[in-house]
Amino acid sequence: MFLWIKSPTKAAPPVRRNRPLVEEEAPKKKKEVSSMKVGKLNISHGLAIGLAGILLITVLAQVNRYQEEVTLSEVQVNINAASDNAYMNEARVLEAMGWTGGVAPIGTKLDQVSLNLLEDSLVKHPFVKEAELYKSFQGALHVEVAMREPVARLMNNSGADVYIDAD
Repeated sequence: MFLWIKSPTKAAPPVRRNRPLVEEEAPKKKKEVSSMKVGKLNISHGLAIGLAGILLITVLAQVNRYQEEVTLSEVQVNINAASDNAYMNEARVLEAMGWTGGVAPIGTKLDQVSLNLLEDSLVKHPFVKEAELYKSFQGALHVEVAMREPVARLMNNSGADVYIDAD
């Protein structure tokens, strides 16, 4: 048995076509920093985002400080009733909110007015179906009241009566 072993041969060098023999290094590009122009200033985007964040926090702090100083200047009551409902008017709504005599405490600080407590006391009233309260920046308290729609009135001999609504 004979074993033929091939002797290693030299590989031919790669052929270079249309290229110079000595390769020149391309000039390195500088990393560009993204920036924007504000007037005559050239500001990087990171710095601009940081400044915008600081500005936003400052504005929110000023609005919060302003809201703490605002006092209750007026109460606007809007009664939404399906029919001409004479059971509730503005004074009765204010009384149902717990303000004695149907008079709002004008002049108190607006952050001391608890909207949740006032809404809960309004919803407990038998003629009120839904209530929504919100404050405005000018110091007004807005009261939106949806009334129940009475369908029937039940009375007994002793004079006690109950209304039945559509729901």
